[in-house]
Amino acid sequence: MLGFVWKQFIRTHKGPFKENLTWNTDFPCLRQEPGNNLCGYYICEHMHSFLGPKGPKMTPHNFKMLNIQQGLLKEERVAAICEGLIGFIMDEVVNPTGEFYYDGRQLDTPLSNTTTGRS
Repeated sequence: MLGFVWKQFIRTHKGPFKENLTWNTDFPCLRQEPGNNLCGYYICEHMHSFLGPKGPKMTPHNFKMLNIQQGLLKEERVAAICEGLIGFIMDEVVNPTGEFYYDGRQLDTPLSNTTTGRS
């Protein structure tokens, strides 16, 4: 899905972008316990609340995009959400000045299993 969204993004945004999206997953980070499928839900829920009207990054442009997204048909809305997601990734994750940019420093590791409460 990210590859599809990336192709849409580089088609609609001008810039020195690579043709194919690449990503690095070989870095230390907190991992969810096997058998737990809630991670994706909470990530999406956090992103929706973060980018929604009450989120700290709500700008006039984001508000306009939210109104456009709410008025679109289902398939068009999915495409609009995908474009918004890749825009967020580019601005906040890939961009070295973004809030979620990974600069290579060691991330914290959990002391216990916070999902089930077991140590």
